[in-house]
Amino acid sequence: MRFGLALLILAACSKAPGVEGDAAIDSPPSDAATYPVTGKYVLREVTNDSQHTPMITEVPVRSLALSVTLADGSSPHVDVQPDGTFSFSRAASDQPYRLRVVADGAKPVEYQLAAPHVDIAPPLWGRYDRTAVPANTVMSVTATGASSGTSVIVTTGLWTQTVRTNGNNGAFTLDWRTAGSLSGPIGLLDAAKSDRTYVVTYDSGGTNPPYTRITTACSADVSLTPGATTPASCTIAPVAQNRCIHVAAHVATELSRIAAATAGTFTYPTNAFNWIAMAAPTPSLGPGGAPWLAYDGGTPTTDIDRNMTLVGNPFPGHDVSIEMTVARARSLTLPGATATSLAIYTQHYVKPAPDCATTTDLSGVIAFPSLPALDGFVLGNDLFSLELDRSQLHDLTWSVASPGAVTYWVVQLHAVTNVGGATALDYRYAWVATDPHVTIDPALLESNTSYVVYVIASTVFVNPAQGDFRTIDYPAKPYATGANVSGMFRVTN
Repeated sequence: MRFGLALLILAACSKAPGVEGDAAIDSPPSDAATYPVTGKYVLREVTNDSQHTPMITEVPVRSLALSVTLADGSSPHVDVQPDGTFSFSRAASDQPYRLRVVADGAKPVEYQLAAPHVDIAPPLWGRYDRTAVPANTVMSVTATGASSGTSVIVTTGLWTQTVRTNGNNGAFTLDWRTAGSLSGPIGLLDAAKSDRTYVVTYDSGGTNPPYTRITTACSADVSLTPGATTPASCTIAPVAQNRCIHVAAHVATELSRIAAATAGTFTYPTNAFNWIAMAAPTPSLGPGGAPWLAYDGGTPTTDIDRNMTLVGNPFPGHDVSIEMTVARARSLTLPGATATSLAIYTQHYVKPAPDCATTTDLSGVIAFPSLPALDGFVLGNDLFSLELDRSQLHDLTWSVASPGAVTYWVVQLHAVTNVGGATALDYRYAWVATDPHVTIDPALLESNTSYVVYVIASTVFVNPAQGDFRTIDYPAKPYATGANVSGMFRVTN
Protein backbone atom coordinates (compact mmCIF):
# COMPACT_ATOMS: atom_id res chain seq x y z
CA MET A 1 0.00 0.00 0.00
CA ARG A 2 1.32 3.43 -0.87
CA PHE A 3 0.41 5.13 2.42
CA GLY A 4 3.80 6.75 3.08
CA LEU A 5 4.02 9.91 0.95
CA ALA A 6 0.37 10.90 1.25
CA LEU A 7 0.21 10.35 5.01
CA LEU A 8 3.37 12.44 5.47
CA ILE A 9 1.83 15.35 3.59
CA LEU A 10 -1.65 14.84 5.07
CA ALA A 11 -0.27 14.80 8.58
CA ALA A 12 1.45 18.06 8.02
CA CYS A 13 -1.69 19.60 6.52
CA SER A 14 -4.31 18.22 8.89
CA LYS A 15 -2.75 19.54 12.12
CA ALA A 16 -4.49 22.34 14.02
CA PRO A 17 -1.54 24.49 15.19
CA GLY A 18 -1.65 25.74 18.72
CA VAL A 19 1.08 26.85 21.02
CA GLU A 20 2.57 28.34 24.15
CA GLY A 21 4.18 31.77 24.16
CA ASP A 22 5.98 34.36 26.22
CA ALA A 23 4.02 36.57 28.59
CA ALA A 24 2.86 39.86 27.08
CA ILE A 25 4.78 43.00 28.03
CA ASP A 26 2.42 45.82 28.84
CA SER A 27 3.01 49.17 27.17
CA PRO A 28 3.04 52.34 29.28
CA PRO A 29 -0.39 53.94 29.77
CA SER A 30 -1.36 56.59 27.25
CA ASP A 31 -4.02 59.26 26.98
CA ALA A 32 -4.20 58.76 23.20
CA ALA A 33 -7.32 57.25 21.63
CA THR A 34 -7.24 53.47 21.32
CA TYR A 35 -9.05 51.07 19.03
CA PRO A 36 -10.02 47.60 20.27
CA VAL A 37 -9.25 44.33 18.54
CA THR A 38 -11.43 41.47 19.69
CA GLY A 39 -11.29 37.78 18.96
CA LYS A 40 -11.97 34.22 19.97
CA TYR A 41 -10.00 30.98 19.90
CA VAL A 42 -11.88 27.68 20.26
CA LEU A 43 -11.55 24.12 19.06
CA ARG A 44 -14.24 22.57 16.89
CA GLU A 45 -14.19 19.09 18.36
CA VAL A 46 -15.51 16.22 16.25
CA THR A 47 -16.73 13.13 18.11
CA ASN A 48 -19.13 10.29 17.49
CA ASP A 49 -22.73 10.52 18.65
CA SER A 50 -24.53 7.49 20.07
CA GLN A 51 -25.15 6.22 16.51
CA HIS A 52 -21.42 6.44 15.75
CA THR A 53 -21.88 9.30 13.31
CA PRO A 54 -19.74 12.46 13.57
CA MET A 55 -20.93 15.55 15.42
CA ILE A 56 -19.29 18.94 16.08
CA THR A 57 -18.97 20.73 19.43
CA GLU A 58 -17.11 23.97 20.12
CA VAL A 59 -14.90 23.84 23.19
CA PRO A 60 -12.35 26.28 24.67
CA VAL A 61 -8.79 25.01 24.96
CA ARG A 62 -7.37 24.21 28.38
CA SER A 63 -4.46 26.62 28.06
CA LEU A 64 -4.36 29.71 25.85
CA ALA A 65 -1.46 32.17 25.95
CA LEU A 66 -1.62 35.22 23.67
CA SER A 67 0.77 38.10 23.17
CA VAL A 68 0.74 40.86 20.58
CA THR A 69 3.23 43.28 19.08
CA LEU A 70 1.92 46.32 17.22
CA ALA A 71 3.56 47.85 14.15
CA ASP A 72 5.13 50.55 16.33
CA GLY A 73 6.89 47.90 18.44
CA SER A 74 4.68 48.26 21.51
CA SER A 75 3.15 45.20 23.19
CA PRO A 76 -0.22 45.99 24.80
CA HIS A 77 -1.76 43.58 27.27
CA VAL A 78 -4.01 40.89 25.78
CA ASP A 79 -7.02 40.12 27.95
CA VAL A 80 -7.88 36.42 27.62
CA GLN A 81 -11.06 34.92 29.06
CA PRO A 82 -11.71 31.24 29.94
CA ASP A 83 -14.15 30.85 27.02
CA GLY A 84 -11.39 31.74 24.53
CA THR A 85 -12.45 35.35 23.88
CA PHE A 86 -9.68 37.93 23.94
CA SER A 87 -9.08 41.62 23.30
CA PHE A 88 -6.33 44.23 23.09
CA SER A 89 -6.04 47.85 22.00
CA ARG A 90 -4.11 49.54 19.23
CA ALA A 91 -3.41 53.17 18.34
CA ALA A 92 -5.23 53.23 14.97
CA SER A 93 -8.12 51.33 13.46
CA ASP A 94 -5.90 49.86 10.75
CA GLN A 95 -2.64 49.43 12.68
CA PRO A 96 -1.02 46.07 11.80
CA TYR A 97 -0.12 43.66 14.57
CA ARG A 98 1.59 40.33 15.17
CA LEU A 99 -0.59 38.10 17.36
CA ARG A 100 1.26 35.13 18.85
CA VAL A 101 -1.01 32.23 19.80
CA VAL A 102 -0.04 29.33 22.07
CA ALA A 103 -2.73 26.70 22.72
CA ASP A 104 -2.13 23.77 25.04
CA GLY A 105 1.64 24.14 24.91
CA ALA A 106 2.01 23.39 21.19
CA LYS A 107 4.28 25.31 18.82
CA PRO A 108 3.63 29.06 18.39
CA VAL A 109 1.56 30.38 15.52
CA GLU A 110 1.84 34.10 14.75
CA TYR A 111 -0.97 35.83 12.86
CA GLN A 112 0.23 38.97 11.05
CA LEU A 113 -2.96 40.92 10.44
CA ALA A 114 -4.72 44.29 10.68
CA ALA A 115 -8.31 43.02 11.12
CA PRO A 116 -10.44 44.41 13.99
CA HIS A 117 -11.74 40.95 14.89
CA VAL A 118 -10.02 37.54 14.79
CA ASP A 119 -11.97 34.29 14.83
CA ILE A 120 -9.73 31.21 15.07
CA ALA A 121 -11.50 27.84 15.26
CA PRO A 122 -9.26 24.92 14.26
CA PRO A 123 -10.94 21.52 13.89
CA LEU A 124 -9.90 18.51 15.96
CA TRP A 125 -11.20 15.22 14.59
CA GLY A 126 -11.48 13.12 17.72
CA ARG A 127 -12.21 13.64 21.38
CA TYR A 128 -10.33 16.47 23.09
CA ASP A 129 -10.27 14.51 26.37
CA ARG A 130 -8.17 11.68 24.97
CA THR A 131 -6.02 9.67 27.40
CA ALA A 132 -2.32 9.11 26.67
CA VAL A 133 -1.36 5.57 25.69
CA PRO A 134 1.07 3.79 28.05
CA ALA A 135 3.53 1.09 27.05
CA ASN A 136 2.23 -2.43 26.39
CA THR A 137 -1.23 -1.25 25.30
CA VAL A 138 -2.08 -3.72 22.53
CA MET A 139 -5.17 -4.46 20.42
CA SER A 140 -5.47 -8.13 19.51
CA VAL A 141 -7.61 -8.43 16.38
CA THR A 142 -9.62 -11.43 15.24
CA ALA A 143 -11.46 -10.94 11.93
CA THR A 144 -13.56 -13.99 11.10
CA GLY A 145 -13.90 -14.62 7.38
CA ALA A 146 -10.95 -12.40 6.46
CA SER A 147 -10.30 -12.05 2.75
CA SER A 148 -7.21 -11.46 0.64
CA GLY A 149 -5.66 -8.00 0.43
CA THR A 150 -4.28 -5.82 3.21
CA SER A 151 -5.99 -5.40 6.58
CA VAL A 152 -6.09 -1.94 8.13
CA ILE A 153 -7.50 -0.83 11.47
CA VAL A 154 -9.60 2.34 11.21
CA THR A 155 -11.20 3.97 14.25
CA THR A 156 -13.69 6.79 14.55
CA GLY A 157 -14.48 8.95 17.56
CA LEU A 158 -10.71 9.03 17.73
CA TRP A 159 -9.86 8.97 14.02
CA THR A 160 -6.96 6.64 13.20
CA GLN A 161 -5.77 4.49 10.30
CA THR A 162 -3.08 1.81 10.77
CA VAL A 163 -1.84 -0.92 8.43
CA ARG A 164 -1.40 -4.46 9.77
CA THR A 165 2.31 -5.33 10.14
CA ASN A 166 2.20 -8.82 11.67
CA GLY A 167 0.15 -12.01 11.66
CA ASN A 168 -2.41 -12.38 8.88
CA ASN A 169 -5.62 -10.63 7.89
CA GLY A 170 -7.63 -12.83 10.23
CA ALA A 171 -5.47 -12.48 13.35
CA PHE A 172 -2.90 -9.84 14.24
CA THR A 173 -1.89 -7.43 16.99
CA LEU A 174 -1.34 -3.70 17.06
CA ASP A 175 0.74 -1.78 19.60
CA TRP A 176 -1.57 1.17 20.06
CA ARG A 177 1.31 3.60 20.62
CA THR A 178 2.17 3.09 16.94
CA ALA A 179 -1.37 3.69 15.65
CA GLY A 180 -1.62 6.34 12.94
CA SER A 181 -3.68 9.27 14.22
CA LEU A 182 -5.53 11.25 11.56
CA SER A 183 -5.88 14.29 13.88
CA GLY A 184 -4.20 15.13 17.17
CA PRO A 185 -2.24 12.83 19.49
CA ILE A 186 -3.04 9.17 19.75
CA GLY A 187 -5.35 8.26 22.65
CA LEU A 188 -7.05 5.31 24.30
CA LEU A 189 -10.28 4.12 22.65
CA ASP A 190 -13.37 4.26 24.85
CA ALA A 191 -16.56 2.52 23.69
CA ALA A 192 -18.54 4.36 26.39
CA LYS A 193 -17.75 7.57 24.50
CA SER A 194 -18.92 6.03 21.19
CA ASP A 195 -15.48 5.30 19.73
CA ARG A 196 -15.71 2.55 17.13
CA THR A 197 -13.12 0.20 15.61
CA TYR A 198 -13.27 -1.08 12.02
CA VAL A 199 -11.25 -3.84 10.41
CA VAL A 200 -11.16 -3.03 6.70
CA THR A 201 -9.53 -4.84 3.81
CA TYR A 202 -7.98 -3.01 0.86
CA ASP A 203 -7.67 -4.98 -2.36
CA SER A 204 -7.39 -4.46 -6.10
CA GLY A 205 -10.27 -2.52 -7.62
CA GLY A 206 -9.74 -3.13 -11.29
CA THR A 207 -7.45 -2.26 -14.17
CA ASN A 208 -6.84 0.46 -16.77
CA PRO A 209 -5.39 1.89 -14.63
CA PRO A 210 -5.49 -0.24 -11.47
CA TYR A 211 -6.45 1.17 -8.09
CA THR A 212 -6.99 -0.14 -4.57
CA ARG A 213 -10.20 0.12 -2.54
CA ILE A 214 -11.94 -1.14 0.59
CA THR A 215 -13.61 -4.41 -0.34
CA THR A 216 -14.64 -5.85 3.05
CA ALA A 217 -15.09 -4.53 6.59
CA CYS A 218 -16.48 -5.20 10.03
CA SER A 219 -16.75 -3.17 13.23
CA ALA A 220 -16.50 -3.59 16.99
CA ASP A 221 -16.86 -1.31 20.00
CA VAL A 222 -13.58 -1.56 21.89
CA SER A 223 -12.34 0.09 25.08
CA LEU A 224 -8.56 -0.29 25.29
CA THR A 225 -7.18 -1.27 28.68
CA PRO A 226 -4.05 0.78 29.41
CA GLY A 227 -0.89 -1.31 29.60
CA ALA A 228 -2.66 -4.56 28.62
CA THR A 229 -3.88 -6.53 25.61
CA THR A 230 -7.52 -5.93 24.62
CA PRO A 231 -9.36 -8.23 22.16
CA ALA A 232 -11.22 -6.81 19.16
CA SER A 233 -13.36 -9.30 17.24
CA CYS A 234 -15.78 -9.00 14.34
CA THR A 235 -16.97 -10.91 11.27
CA ILE A 236 -15.85 -9.59 7.90
CA ALA A 237 -18.54 -8.81 5.29
CA PRO A 238 -18.41 -7.34 1.77
CA VAL A 239 -18.70 -3.56 1.44
CA ALA A 240 -21.17 -2.47 -1.24
CA GLN A 241 -19.35 -0.65 -4.03
CA ASN A 242 -22.20 1.81 -4.53
CA ARG A 243 -20.39 5.03 -5.32
CA CYS A 244 -19.13 5.53 -8.87
CA ILE A 245 -16.50 8.23 -9.55
CA HIS A 246 -15.17 9.21 -12.96
CA VAL A 247 -11.70 10.33 -11.82
CA ALA A 248 -9.89 12.84 -14.05
CA ALA A 249 -6.65 13.56 -12.16
CA HIS A 250 -4.35 15.90 -14.08
CA VAL A 251 -1.22 14.65 -12.35
CA ALA A 252 1.24 14.99 -15.25
CA THR A 253 -0.06 18.48 -16.10
CA GLU A 254 0.34 19.50 -12.45
CA LEU A 255 3.84 18.07 -12.30
CA SER A 256 4.77 20.13 -15.36
CA ARG A 257 3.35 23.25 -13.70
CA ILE A 258 5.38 22.70 -10.53
CA ALA A 259 8.50 21.91 -12.56
CA ALA A 260 8.13 25.15 -14.54
CA ALA A 261 7.61 27.13 -11.31
CA THR A 262 10.82 25.71 -9.82
CA ALA A 263 12.99 25.79 -12.95
CA GLY A 264 16.48 27.09 -12.26
CA THR A 265 16.30 26.33 -8.54
CA PHE A 266 16.89 22.91 -7.01
CA THR A 267 16.96 19.57 -8.81
CA TYR A 268 14.15 17.25 -7.71
CA PRO A 269 14.97 13.69 -8.87
CA THR A 270 11.86 12.09 -7.35
CA ASN A 271 8.34 12.80 -8.61
CA ALA A 272 5.22 11.22 -7.15
CA PHE A 273 1.44 11.51 -7.15
CA ASN A 274 -1.59 10.03 -5.52
CA TRP A 275 -5.32 10.37 -5.74
CA ILE A 276 -7.30 9.20 -2.73
CA ALA A 277 -11.03 8.85 -2.22
CA MET A 278 -11.72 9.49 1.46
CA ALA A 279 -14.51 9.36 4.00
CA ALA A 280 -14.66 12.89 5.43
CA PRO A 281 -16.28 12.96 8.91
CA THR A 282 -17.40 16.61 8.72
CA PRO A 283 -17.28 18.26 5.28
CA SER A 284 -18.35 21.60 6.79
CA LEU A 285 -14.94 21.68 8.52
CA GLY A 286 -13.07 20.47 5.45
CA PRO A 287 -11.88 17.00 4.44
CA GLY A 288 -9.56 16.36 7.41
CA GLY A 289 -9.56 13.33 9.68
CA ALA A 290 -10.65 11.16 6.77
CA PRO A 291 -9.89 7.44 6.38
CA TRP A 292 -9.18 6.19 2.88
CA LEU A 293 -11.75 4.45 0.71
CA ALA A 294 -9.74 3.99 -2.49
CA TYR A 295 -6.43 5.20 -3.87
CA ASP A 296 -3.73 5.00 -6.50
CA GLY A 297 -0.27 6.48 -6.71
CA GLY A 298 3.10 6.35 -8.39
CA THR A 299 5.15 8.46 -10.78
CA PRO A 300 3.08 10.98 -12.78
CA THR A 301 3.80 10.27 -16.45
CA THR A 302 0.36 10.92 -17.94
CA ASP A 303 -2.87 12.45 -16.74
CA ILE A 304 -5.39 9.95 -15.38
CA ASP A 305 -8.86 9.51 -16.84
CA ARG A 306 -10.47 6.64 -14.98
CA ASN A 307 -14.18 6.05 -15.41
CA MET A 308 -16.22 3.57 -13.35
CA THR A 309 -14.08 3.93 -10.23
CA LEU A 310 -16.28 2.09 -7.74
CA VAL A 311 -15.87 2.68 -4.01
CA GLY A 312 -17.69 1.66 -0.87
CA ASN A 313 -18.01 3.61 2.37
CA PRO A 314 -18.46 1.58 5.58
CA PHE A 315 -18.28 4.63 7.87
CA PRO A 316 -21.71 6.05 8.83
CA GLY A 317 -22.22 9.78 8.50
CA HIS A 318 -18.97 10.27 6.54
CA ASP A 319 -19.09 12.00 3.15
CA VAL A 320 -16.92 11.05 0.19
CA SER A 321 -14.10 13.43 -0.72
CA ILE A 322 -11.31 12.94 -3.24
CA GLU A 323 -7.85 14.47 -3.29
CA MET A 324 -4.88 14.75 -5.64
CA THR A 325 -1.33 15.27 -4.43
CA VAL A 326 1.61 15.89 -6.76
CA ALA A 327 5.02 16.11 -5.12
CA ARG A 328 8.68 16.51 -6.03
CA ALA A 329 11.44 15.53 -3.62
CA ARG A 330 15.16 16.03 -3.19
CA SER A 331 17.76 15.13 -0.59
CA LEU A 332 18.85 17.48 2.19
CA THR A 333 22.01 16.70 4.11
CA LEU A 334 23.28 18.39 7.25
CA PRO A 335 27.10 18.12 7.40
CA GLY A 336 28.03 15.06 9.43
CA ALA A 337 24.65 13.35 9.01
CA THR A 338 22.90 11.15 6.48
CA ALA A 339 20.35 12.69 4.13
CA THR A 340 16.63 13.21 4.56
CA SER A 341 13.98 13.82 1.90
CA LEU A 342 12.60 17.33 1.36
CA ALA A 343 9.38 17.60 -0.66
CA ILE A 344 7.45 20.35 -2.39
CA TYR A 345 3.86 19.69 -3.41
CA THR A 346 0.37 20.76 -4.29
CA GLN A 347 -2.70 19.14 -2.79
CA HIS A 348 -6.30 19.56 -3.92
CA TYR A 349 -9.51 18.17 -2.39
CA VAL A 350 -12.90 18.24 -4.12
CA LYS A 351 -16.29 16.71 -3.51
CA PRO A 352 -16.81 14.14 -6.27
CA ALA A 353 -19.77 14.23 -8.62
CA PRO A 354 -22.70 12.09 -7.45
CA ASP A 355 -22.10 9.44 -10.10
CA CYS A 356 -19.99 8.59 -13.14
CA ALA A 357 -22.26 10.49 -15.53
CA THR A 358 -20.29 13.62 -14.54
CA THR A 359 -16.49 13.72 -14.49
CA THR A 360 -14.82 14.61 -11.19
CA ASP A 361 -12.01 16.94 -12.22
CA LEU A 362 -8.81 17.18 -10.14
CA SER A 363 -6.76 20.06 -11.55
CA GLY A 364 -4.04 22.31 -10.20
CA VAL A 365 -5.77 25.55 -9.17
CA ILE A 366 -3.64 26.64 -6.18
CA ALA A 367 -0.99 29.37 -6.50
CA PHE A 368 2.55 28.06 -6.15
CA PRO A 369 5.09 30.21 -4.27
CA SER A 370 8.60 31.05 -5.34
CA LEU A 371 11.64 30.40 -3.21
CA PRO A 372 11.57 32.84 -0.27
CA ALA A 373 14.10 35.61 0.29
CA LEU A 374 15.34 36.81 3.68
CA ASP A 375 15.95 40.57 3.60
CA GLY A 376 16.08 40.33 -0.20
CA PHE A 377 18.55 37.44 -0.21
CA VAL A 378 17.02 34.46 -2.07
CA LEU A 379 17.46 31.25 -0.08
CA GLY A 380 18.33 29.29 -3.18
CA ASN A 381 20.96 26.76 -2.09
CA ASP A 382 21.92 24.70 0.94
CA LEU A 383 25.23 26.45 1.66
CA PHE A 384 24.21 29.88 2.95
CA SER A 385 25.65 31.21 6.19
CA LEU A 386 24.00 34.36 7.46
CA GLU A 387 24.99 36.87 10.12
CA LEU A 388 21.85 38.59 11.41
CA ASP A 389 21.46 42.13 12.65
CA ARG A 390 19.77 41.21 15.93
CA SER A 391 18.80 44.81 16.64
CA GLN A 392 16.03 44.82 14.03
CA LEU A 393 13.22 42.74 12.58
CA HIS A 394 13.76 40.83 9.35
CA ASP A 395 11.54 40.42 6.30
CA LEU A 396 10.87 37.12 4.55
CA THR A 397 9.32 37.66 1.12
CA TRP A 398 8.27 35.56 -1.86
CA SER A 399 6.30 35.89 -5.07
CA VAL A 400 3.83 33.72 -6.99
CA ALA A 401 5.86 31.44 -9.25
CA SER A 402 2.76 29.87 -10.82
CA PRO A 403 -0.58 31.72 -10.71
CA GLY A 404 -3.62 30.33 -8.98
CA ALA A 405 -5.98 30.83 -6.10
CA VAL A 406 -4.69 31.87 -2.66
CA THR A 407 -6.43 33.53 0.27
CA TYR A 408 -3.57 33.40 2.76
CA TRP A 409 -0.07 32.07 3.35
CA VAL A 410 1.47 29.90 6.05
CA VAL A 411 5.22 29.99 6.68
CA GLN A 412 6.80 27.23 8.76
CA LEU A 413 10.25 27.43 10.34
CA HIS A 414 12.12 24.14 10.76
CA ALA A 415 15.53 23.72 12.37
CA VAL A 416 17.70 21.18 10.56
CA THR A 417 19.19 18.88 13.18
CA ASN A 418 21.30 15.76 13.56
CA VAL A 419 19.29 13.02 15.27
CA GLY A 420 21.30 9.86 15.79
CA GLY A 421 23.46 10.62 12.76
CA ALA A 422 20.52 11.38 10.46
CA THR A 423 19.36 14.76 9.11
CA ALA A 424 15.96 15.67 10.59
CA LEU A 425 13.58 18.63 10.53
CA ASP A 426 12.44 20.07 13.87
CA TYR A 427 9.32 22.22 13.46
CA ARG A 428 9.73 25.41 15.53
CA TYR A 429 7.31 28.21 14.57
CA ALA A 430 4.63 29.26 12.08
CA TRP A 431 3.44 32.58 10.69
CA VAL A 432 0.09 33.26 8.99
CA ALA A 433 -0.25 36.24 6.65
CA THR A 434 -2.49 37.45 3.83
CA ASP A 435 0.31 39.19 1.88
CA PRO A 436 3.41 37.46 0.48
CA HIS A 437 5.76 38.41 3.29
CA VAL A 438 6.18 37.94 7.04
CA THR A 439 8.14 39.88 9.62
CA ILE A 440 10.55 37.71 11.62
CA ASP A 441 11.86 38.45 15.09
CA PRO A 442 15.58 37.52 15.05
CA ALA A 443 15.21 35.99 18.51
CA LEU A 444 13.50 33.04 16.78
CA LEU A 445 16.70 32.21 14.88
CA GLU A 446 19.30 30.64 17.15
CA SER A 447 23.05 31.08 16.74
CA ASN A 448 24.94 28.27 14.98
CA THR A 449 21.73 26.60 13.84
CA SER A 450 20.61 25.59 10.36
CA TYR A 451 17.06 26.15 9.09
CA VAL A 452 14.67 25.71 6.19
CA VAL A 453 11.38 27.56 5.75
CA TYR A 454 8.30 26.24 4.01
CA VAL A 455 6.01 28.73 2.27
CA ILE A 456 2.49 27.36 1.77
CA ALA A 457 -0.29 28.92 -0.30
CA SER A 458 -3.78 28.05 0.95
CA THR A 459 -7.42 28.49 0.00
CA VAL A 460 -8.78 26.77 3.13
CA PHE A 461 -10.42 29.90 4.60
CA VAL A 462 -12.64 32.31 2.69
CA ASN A 463 -11.70 35.66 4.19
CA PRO A 464 -8.65 35.53 6.46
CA ALA A 465 -7.79 39.17 5.66
CA GLN A 466 -10.80 40.01 7.83
CA GLY A 467 -9.52 37.74 10.59
CA ASP A 468 -11.90 34.89 9.69
CA PHE A 469 -10.12 31.58 10.28
CA ARG A 470 -13.39 29.68 10.60
CA THR A 471 -15.38 29.94 7.35
CA ILE A 472 -14.35 27.65 4.48
CA ASP A 473 -15.60 27.25 0.91
CA TYR A 474 -15.32 23.47 0.77
CA PRO A 475 -17.09 21.58 -0.72
CA ALA A 476 -18.36 24.38 -2.99
CA LYS A 477 -14.76 25.10 -4.02
CA PRO A 478 -11.55 23.07 -3.92
CA TYR A 479 -9.70 22.89 -0.62
CA ALA A 480 -6.09 23.37 -1.71
CA THR A 481 -2.52 24.04 -0.62
CA GLY A 482 0.77 24.48 -2.48
CA ALA A 483 4.16 24.34 -0.74
CA ASN A 484 7.69 25.35 -1.68
CA VAL A 485 10.71 25.16 0.61
CA SER A 486 13.86 27.22 0.90
CA GLY A 487 17.39 26.00 0.78
CA MET A 488 19.11 25.28 4.08
CA PHE A 489 20.71 28.34 5.68
CA ARG A 490 22.84 28.60 8.79
CA VAL A 491 22.66 31.49 11.26
CA THR A 492 26.18 32.13 12.52
CA ASN A 493 25.66 34.71 15.27
